[in-house]
Amino acid sequence: MAAGPFRWGCGATLGVLVAFVVFAVAGIAAALGGCGTCLWFASQVPEPSTSIDAPAGPPAPPTEPPAAAAGKEFERAAALSREGRYDLSAAALKDILSAYPETQAAEKARAILPSVEKKRVDAGQPEAAPAAPPAAPQPPPGPSRDGEPPQRPRLSLAGYMRVEPGMTYEEVVAIVGPPTQELSRVRTEGVPGVLPSIETVMFMWEGAWGANMNAMFQNGRLVSKAQFGLR
Repeated sequence: MAAGPFRWGCGATLGVLVAFVVFAVAGIAAALGGCGTCLWFASQVPEPSTSIDAPAGPPAPPTEPPAAAAGKEFERAAALSREGRYDLSAAALKDILSAYPETQAAEKARAILPSVEKKRVDAGQPEAAPAAPPAAPQPPPGPSRDGEPPQRPRLSLAGYMRVEPGMTYEEVVAIVGPPTQELSRVRTEGVPGVLPSIETVMFMWEGAWGANMNAMFQNGRLVSKAQFGLR
């Protein structure tokens, strides 16, 4: 009678072990299947490209429309005429007719040029030479053989020292060349018969390796200057 329960207990224990082994094998198979799925998905991900596109160059600086440039030149000519510089005013008007013949400013210049010329003659002022046409853009010069940074043509410390307060814009340009850009322009209206109007313009000349020159003009004449790094 004692052997029966013993045999039943052994059989139950053996059944539990078999069930445990079955569940363990099933779990391992499921885990392997999941890893295989992960590996399959990983194989489908494309490898990152190692090619590097060349960076795009800086955008080209916008050019000023001819009508706007002609309008600014006409305002300068008008300001010179109001200050009694009829010679420079007539020269500026002729520049407009030569460089911007199809603009509205050219029509205005053509209409007032005879009266400005008459005032110039009556004032005994000699005819001013028109400004030289802008030179064609040149590629920036490379470094010199001895490693010294090249200077922009005509812009040097010697030229800067020749520029003196009281000179006209045209006289300064004749020494150091045309400016790189106009930094600011402010006009202060005067009181008729009491105070003249004042137009203040700041220009910058750029040289090589950060060298530059700044000059301030009031009513077409130099009042101050500064430089950095010129040689």
